Amino acid sequence: MAFAAPLIVYLVAFYAFPLYRNIELSVHDYTIRAFVQGNAEFVGLANYADIITSQTFSPPCGTPHCSRPSRSPSSTRSGWVSQCSSGTTSDSRGSCVGCSSSRGCFR
Repeated sequence: MAFAAPLIVYLVAFYAFPLYRNIELSVHDYTIRAFVQGNAEFVGLANYADIITSQTFSPPCGTPHCSRPSRSPSSTRSGWVSQCSSGTTSDSRGSCVGCSSSRGCFR
């Protein structure tokens, strides 16, 4: 059993503890003040609900595949975009880029 001790220490130090810490951080509402004072409010799965229901996360996941009926010059970094369905566009690599009038464009 002594030969397995270094492996167990390694697994705990580099896998188990970071996993625990990430889960702990994800279920608390951390701000700069909370990091300094160490008293973050427990919010449970509310952070995950906020991500899933956000406007930035939802449209790309629900957007149908891009279609390229026409190409036109654009001011994007790639230079050219194609029109896609549901108010999104496709860049030169074929990736959908969503646009929202209130939040601007996002990838």
